[in-house]
Amino acid sequence: MRQLLVSDYDDTFYRTDEELEVNKMWVDRFVGEGNLFTFATGRSYESFKVWVEQCDLFYNYLILCNGAIILDHEAKLLWHQPLSDQLMAEVDLTMTSFKEDIINRKYCSPFKDSMRAEELESVDIVKVRFKEKKAAECFVATLNQCIS
Repeated sequence: MRQLLVSDYDDTFYRTDEELEVNKMWVDRFVGEGNLFTFATGRSYESFKVWVEQCDLFYNYLILCNGAIILDHEAKLLWHQPLSDQLMAEVDLTMTSFKEDIINRKYCSPFKDSMRAEELESVDIVKVRFKEKKAAECFVATLNQCIS
């Protein structure tokens, strides 16, 4: 029976260079036995493609943008679910109402405890991962300050 293995990339498939090489070896073996391997990531195609090329990653399918896009190995679009214009307008309105807080307040990052937005070279929406409960509590406390 053919099997499908799906893995996140950041801090799962890739944590260290050594683990990456071991994981690639296991994927080669798994796929060599007739199975399918898929990455599922919150990253966009452009962001993930850099790692695919740099690390010579193999996959049968890619699930990108937290499930909003599915591509095959040739980058052919198999499925996508874009946000509606109405929802985008609502998100834009919400983000605009928090503009000052976003610029002036702190955010949590997996790379630093926190930093001010003006210290960033560019302002992007940041994917936040919490490895410890304390980091999540920091984020919630900061978010509550922004809202109140």
